[in-house]
Amino acid sequence: MKRSIVFLSGLMLVSLMSCGPSQQEQDKQKRIDDSLFEKDRNTALDNANKLLADTSKGKDNSAKKTETKKK
Repeated sequence: MKRSIVFLSGLMLVSLMSCGPSQQEQDKQKRIDDSLFEKDRNTALDNANKLLADTSKGKDNSAKKTETKKK
């Protein structure tokens, strides 16, 4: 009886450990997640650069308007 309980406990432990994804599957999923994140990051950086460019144009135009009003 003890042997069967020990055997079943060991078998359950091994089966429980094998349920998770393998290291290869984890690495593959990480590469996919990183590639998706990279696209989002590049899009966000492009949008930020456009916004900064638009903001700097607005400052230049407002500075020119105030100079012409002073004359």
